Amino acid sequence: MKILWIFVLSLAHTTYAGLVPLENTIPSLADTTYPRLSPEENINLQQTCGREHPLFKKSLYKVLKGTEVQPNEFSFMGAIRTFLRRRLWESWNHATVNLGDAYKNFKESHCSAVLISKRHVLTAAHCVLFPALGQESYCRYHRGYIWVEKEYVQPSDLKVYVGTRCPKWGSCVPNRTVYEATSIVPYPYYETCWHTNDIAIVELGKDVDESDGIPICMPNENERLSETLLAVGYGHDLSAATNQDKPGLQLAEFHRYNDQLEASQIISVDSVQSLCKGDSGGPLFHKKDGRYTLLGIASHITPNCSDPAVERQAHHTDVRKFLGWICEKTGVCPTA
Repeated sequence: MKILWIFVLSLAHTTYAGLVPLENTIPSLADTTYPRLSPEENINLQQTCGREHPLFKKSLYKVLKGTEVQPNEFSFMGAIRTFLRRRLWESWNHATVNLGDAYKNFKESHCSAVLISKRHVLTAAHCVLFPALGQESYCRYHRGYIWVEKEYVQPSDLKVYVGTRCPKWGSCVPNRTVYEATSIVPYPYYETCWHTNDIAIVELGKDVDESDGIPICMPNENERLSETLLAVGYGHDLSAATNQDKPGLQLAEFHRYNDQLEASQIISVDSVQSLCKGDSGGPLFHKKDGRYTLLGIASHITPNCSDPAVERQAHHTDVRKFLGWICEKTGVCPTA
């Protein structure tokens, strides 16, 4: 991203219980029962979430156009590495071309994520989507009319890193703890071409130790946005003269945004700070009563971060609109 940011921002989405799917859309995955937090675990989570990591020491050091994240700051932050086997797709009918084993080479990609319980992270649905060749042109010609068939990566294709003990890749030994994914639950009505409902749950194979990260708090359905919103991510920084790909975790501040309730998006507007490759799936949040509360999940930016535009709009999926779905799948639920 241009920076791992703290900013006033908004990105987009919808509540599960009240969702009315777009016409001709179908769920991409069969509904499955996933391990959830117990009621006791959920109550404990509400009491301990959103706190500063006990090892975090505040620093005023600044970097580029954002603020460099310090070790153990925003310890709810996560990163997802996806190791994709490249498939060739037949553009006419999207059938897999026969290559013997149908796979050739490997491709690595990464996204940001956020810890919402000791065994669940949220990210963007497009971060766990298998990239089909020709999909962009397909969307361009059929946008709004046809449901695009989707294939998601397998849990074995993911590595999840939790916490900010080492906010720069490879900056310390031992590096951040690696967690295996046991299931991936994209929102069933994620719409590829319109970038709507861009949210997914990744379940971890083991509980995250508090020494690695402390989950962020979930918002209330009617959570009011603060004047300044914060965002963090592992994306590119195209303003950097060198090492744009690995600037480390950064945060940015944004003070102009639109809270698009109908579109389930929070959209920030800024001429300096923006999302970029790798920031997708990261959290938009604010600090309330001394605790961090999640508001959105980074989805996309218009125009592209490489475009020298004066202003860009950063879109986040509005987590407040998905609380029912998240509760159903994870057990991370509002308490009375």
